[in-house]
Amino acid sequence: MVKEVAGQAYLALATYEGIYSKLWNAIYEVIQDNVNDPKNRTDFKWIWSAYPTHEINEAENSSFDELKNFYPLIVISPVESSYEPLVLNGATIDRTIRFSIEIYSDSLANLDKLADSIDEQIRAHKDYFAARGLTSIALQSTEFANFTRSGLVIYVKVMRYRGVYSGA
Repeated sequence: MVKEVAGQAYLALATYEGIYSKLWNAIYEVIQDNVNDPKNRTDFKWIWSAYPTHEINEAENSSFDELKNFYPLIVISPVESSYEPLVLNGATIDRTIRFSIEIYSDSLANLDKLADSIDEQIRAHKDYFAARGLTSIALQSTEFANFTRSGLVIYVKVMRYRGVYSGA
């Protein structure tokens, strides 16, 4: 991008300082503030940055009810960017950004309700993301799986998003 300093024009590179944490925090804030926990748990951490293996293992060793209490939970994976060539676009440099949101639930109904709510909120907050440099956010794909843990069937939906970050 071109910047003017003391009447002189200089070519400056876009900065991506803090891009990953800034965007992860924006995604977290939108979900935390706008997506309701179907079990109405208060003072309970249900949105994570990684699957809480240690905590789940402890609950599994305690009781079935304690294990069941952990679900549903949401995991917002770290924000990724591609190593595709950057595109100079006027005053900004664009970079492809990807992130995924994983939903783990002991109920198919809650799984789909949470997926609908998350997708709705990400689309509804496009201006909020744009103010942080992330535009053109689109759901690229979803995946479904399930597994059993101590007799409890856990359903998983992974929602993969793509967007464009314009550094300034």
